[in-house]
Amino acid sequence: MMILVKGTPDSGKSVKAEALAVELSPDGKRIYLATMIPFGEEGAMRVEKHRALRKGKGFVTVERAFDVGNIPDDRGCIAGIRAKEATVLIECVSNLCANVMFEKEKGRKLKSPEEVSRIVTKDIMNLKDKVKNLIAVTNDFILEEGFDEETLLYIRAMEYVNRELKDRADVTVLKECH
Repeated sequence: MMILVKGTPDSGKSVKAEALAVELSPDGKRIYLATMIPFGEEGAMRVEKHRALRKGKGFVTVERAFDVGNIPDDRGCIAGIRAKEATVLIECVSNLCANVMFEKEKGRKLKSPEEVSRIVTKDIMNLKDKVKNLIAVTNDFILEEGFDEETLLYIRAMEYVNRELKDRADVTVLKECH
């Protein structure tokens, strides 16, 4: 099963997704795939906020900024949990998109929204095929005046990815800012 939890930043998506993961895995086989590459103090604070939110909920945390679909298959384990028996929460698709889009090491150029969508969607669907349940948290962004060209391209990539994931999810949960 795949559940997409979608909403604006700071709308309570993570809390909802974590509750769903706990509900879907009474056996405690839950993996939290953290995709954020923390930059600066703000990024570190955000990581700590999410660690505090999931504390005591029984998640095994795996940090994976790229290639989330490349977790061990049913022959391998993550901290003793077989992927095919796990409920995996990916936090968050928006970070994964940014990581893929803005990866500029080794002289790579900025990827197009279409290319980002193809890479990220394929990667997440590979992950879905390996696990019992997948909960993907993603952001909806509101277009505002004054965004630079790179930000507009990123928002377009997110729109493409969110549309693809919504079409493929079994359930979509929408969270509005509270």
